[in-house]
Amino acid sequence: MSEGSPIVPASREVLLRPDKALVRGQLTWLDRLARRHPDRADELAEEVAALFGSPWNGEPLERILDGLVRLAASDGPRVRDALGAVVDRRHWSWHGEHHYDPCCLCGDVVDLVAATVGMQNPARRGRWSALLAAVRRTARPAAEPALATTDPRVPAPHRLLRARLAEIGHHLGVPGRPGLLAAPTSADGGLDPLALVERLAALGDTAPWHWDLSQALLRLPADADEAVAGKAEALGTPAGDRLAAWLRAGGFPQPVARVTTVERRARRSGYDWEYDSLPAQRVVVELRPPAGYDDRHGLLTVEPAPIGVGYSGWARLWPSVLPGHPGVVAAYALPGVAATADMDQRDGAAVLPLLAESAGPGGPALDLALAYGLGARHGHDRVAALDALLGLAAAGRLDAAGVGGHLGRLVAGQSVKLSRAIEPLRDAAAAGAPLSVWRLLAAALPPMLAAGTPPRGLPDLLTLATETATSTGVRLDVAGLAEAAGRGGTGRVVTEARRLHRVLAG
Repeated sequence: MSEGSPIVPASREVLLRPDKALVRGQLTWLDRLARRHPDRADELAEEVAALFGSPWNGEPLERILDGLVRLAASDGPRVRDALGAVVDRRHWSWHGEHHYDPCCLCGDVVDLVAATVGMQNPARRGRWSALLAAVRRTARPAAEPALATTDPRVPAPHRLLRARLAEIGHHLGVPGRPGLLAAPTSADGGLDPLALVERLAALGDTAPWHWDLSQALLRLPADADEAVAGKAEALGTPAGDRLAAWLRAGGFPQPVARVTTVERRARRSGYDWEYDSLPAQRVVVELRPPAGYDDRHGLLTVEPAPIGVGYSGWARLWPSVLPGHPGVVAAYALPGVAATADMDQRDGAAVLPLLAESAGPGGPALDLALAYGLGARHGHDRVAALDALLGLAAAGRLDAAGVGGHLGRLVAGQSVKLSRAIEPLRDAAAAGAPLSVWRLLAAALPPMLAAGTPPRGLPDLLTLATETATSTGVRLDVAGLAEAAGRGGTGRVVTEARRLHRVLAG
């Protein structure tokens, strides 16, 4: 739809409203409108150019994939004309395969766009077909295909995305496809169940693509009503029956989480320059599926990643894969977020605001990721953690005590530098979340006060705690504060501890 259409400004007004049901309905309506008027989508070229020129997020990528499938089948010549200038090697040659990165999807996405305009890469199509064949070979008897585990360095959400790209490339240009079943109807990657029923109905007796439907199911909310399940069952197709059964079972379950600590690997013989750059230990989260659930795709099974493993910027794609499970995505993304604090790396915290926008519980993985992000070395990562913290607080979904407890233990264990975290916490209090900050600090202070050596920045943190406790008027217990305030001397830690203790004592 063009910018000149009155639909666009009107939709902007609706989409800014706080009513989630209203926003979801508007997005669903826009999705239906776009599918009825594919000619109003020549904006696909602009989306592709923007994707190639910036870090990738899941929601823009999903719009592009849906546009490629829908328009390549219904309006091929116009799409080829619109994308011709974008698919120019002078602009996208650097997006080729990066063999050093096992998670790289650049070649897959670029070749999908190239295939849409007739620049087919026969080798790529062969690899797409081979991947789908490998997936089929892993299937158990009378069961749906499982995700191929050809490289253990690639997390399960990324393997699902790669399987979908291969499936799209394998079928690209097949007539009669109105678009992807899994195309989100919500900005966080969620999918309205009624919209999925309508998309399945539009397919008629045509079988849906397996991974497209699998992703669509993962994007559904867990609270769909029986009326929608009944409509899905009334379609009288295997896909409709699968959708109805999924809805009635409550959708994709939440996993069981366990916080654990991983140690630095052993030093290798000879000169091991990498060893000295690794932190001695890291706190991570292990996930397991609930009892009795067959986690055949491995999405709910997260092993603690060795220190030093990273996923570049690919974690930004995962929130839209599991939009109702930010805690699961946080567990997968945690190595990259932690590395911003304990290895001084860049950009790993960029996923945090996206997780804050996702529905569903964050759990210990998200709390821990926020704690690491607040102590990130680089300012833009700390800002990302601040944005996520404020977003969760505004939505009433921030576990301030959980984040604070992790932050206190990480600082006491010298995994995070407290001096870095003070600025974003002070900014959060100034931005309208003083109570959330105070609850966070009340949980963070006890491990720091109990540390043998007070961490650098502790007096400033105590000052902030006094300010937020005073401004909110909320009295919270801070274990160890009375002992710290009762020590002799006039050092800043003792002085600020006494101030906070007086405020809490009334």
